Amino acid sequence: MLVGKGYLCENMFKLNVINNNKSIFAYIVDSFDLWHIRLGHVNFRKIEDMMNSSLIPKINRISNECTKCMLTKITKLRFKSVERSSKILDLIHSDVCDLHGWPTICGKRYFVTFIDGYTIYYCVYLVHSKDEVLKKI
Repeated sequence: MLVGKGYLCENMFKLNVINNNKSIFAYIVDSFDLWHIRLGHVNFRKIEDMMNSSLIPKINRISNECTKCMLTKITKLRFKSVERSSKILDLIHSDVCDLHGWPTICGKRYFVTFIDGYTIYYCVYLVHSKDEVLKKI
């Protein structure tokens, strides 16, 4: 059996291993919640499907909820009607969202979307702070 310790180096995870045998292999102890986070907070049923398809190792499910997922499921009131535009760039829908404390590799914490109401063409921009949104318009 081979045991090592992983570390982050230059945006890559590396494994420190001392090998006294000729055969090399690695075994990583995982948790169900860790796979849920690794896969971008995917639905728990999807993770179980992936385990049944042998895409990820089989792991016992400990919890049924994720704090981050619960925070993002805040309900909004529905719009009573949706206006449709008859010309390109006549109506633009926009929204600014945060990444819930998980910045990108470049440190950006928000994204802004612009959607044309006629063509449904959309643009998404990552920004460091909300005051950068005006520059993206």
